[in-house]
Amino acid sequence: MECAIGDPITDETLQEMKEYKGKSITLKERARVALKMKSSRQVQLRKLVEKLKEQAGGVGGTVCLIYNATGDDLNLITSRDWSGQFGFAPYPPIIENGQWGFFFHEKEGNSSIGAVVYRGKTAAGEERDWMQAWRNQKPNKAYCEIREAWHWNNNKTPWNISYTWGIVRDKLNDSRCSNVETQGGATSTVIIGNDSTCPIFEATLRHPS
Repeated sequence: MECAIGDPITDETLQEMKEYKGKSITLKERARVALKMKSSRQVQLRKLVEKLKEQAGGVGGTVCLIYNATGDDLNLITSRDWSGQFGFAPYPPIIENGQWGFFFHEKEGNSSIGAVVYRGKTAAGEERDWMQAWRNQKPNKAYCEIREAWHWNNNKTPWNISYTWGIVRDKLNDSRCSNVETQGGATSTVIIGNDSTCPIFEATLRHPS
């Protein structure tokens, strides 16, 4: 299954726009346009969500959506399942600039709790790892962090990896239904709905305003 929707926003996209004709286009401009166009893709997104919930049938879980407004590709680095696992729609390996990536995380018992890490670039072009975590178990919660590349899997021993993720799990449990993180020229915003069966978890990865 193709797990990203929307036409990528590239240099060619901007060159067709009057305000960018004949101008030098950088990562910052691509990111800015992607963020502006996020709301214009809501109709397409709503249809996707309806389709995912229909495909889920009676299976409880979390519909996870990630919007890329970083100006470059987001690449999947790692994931964590505390309860449940990805279902019929797996984690997208790449989410291009201006695209919505999506996946479905199935419940185990009465909960779907997990996290996913994508690598992207800051406004200065430096690599960072964006971590988004969700808890679909009343009360639903969302949490995010931005750290240096390989923070969550830098050839660490299994004990260190478990410790790092344990901290994330504790912070997720202490979080609320939304969270914002800004660090080093990168921003992440996450929010989860209060539906107990199949809530929507949404993350927007971008540069600070």
